[in-house]
Amino acid sequence: MYDDSKLERYLWISYALQLFAIFSGGIFLVISAIIAYSKHDRSIGTIYQSHFKWQIETFWYALVGFVIGLILLIVWIGGLVLAVVELWVLYRVIKGAYYLKKHREI
Repeated sequence: MYDDSKLERYLWISYALQLFAIFSGGIFLVISAIIAYSKHDRSIGTIYQSHFKWQIETFWYALVGFVIGLILLIVWIGGLVLAVVELWVLYRVIKGAYYLKKHREI
């Protein structure tokens, strides 16, 4: 079995990367997703499995929102959509980190 403390460390790094993604144009979100995908299988049967799934879902929904926001920049509402996506990612990071700190599934 994989060491739980290592999984938790990867989760904290991944949550931090998701937070910094808000300020980096999203590149750190991609790195976070790579970490989540690479460690998800090792987390099966632990509380950390739900966190990796949460991070993967955050990546995909944020990617879709980002693309929609970019397309909608043509009609001037895209900036609002992009801001909402960033706030949503911030919410997901805060909620996930809170549950991880409490050692609870999300």
